Amino acid sequence: MQMQHIKQLVMDEDDDGCTPLHYACRHGIPVSVNNLLDFNVSIHSKSKDKKSPLHFAASYGRINTCQRLLQDMSDTRLLNEGDLHGMTPLHLAAKNGHDKVVQLLLKKGALFL
Repeated sequence: MQMQHIKQLVMDEDDDGCTPLHYACRHGIPVSVNNLLDFNVSIHSKSKDKKSPLHFAASYGRINTCQRLLQDMSDTRLLNEGDLHGMTPLHLAAKNGHDKVVQLLLKKGALFL
């Protein structure tokens, strides 16, 4: 496969607006997350319900994935952006009982709005 074709595939969205990075973050697959980030896929991409890959990682308690995403984050806006229902990654982590993710997000600048 040509490199351009691969880059196009890793940025494609499904019917829900999710990219491969969304799914890798949801399932907490570090090798896939790292490989996708090496292709410079956007950590700011949003699904149709306005969830970023960080929303998925936080919601499912993927602490290592959250750390990896936050490592590449140049500002904290994504930390505090709500989804279609106003839920931020912090809200989702707290709602689902992922205390370590909550602590990480607060340490990185998430606001409990």
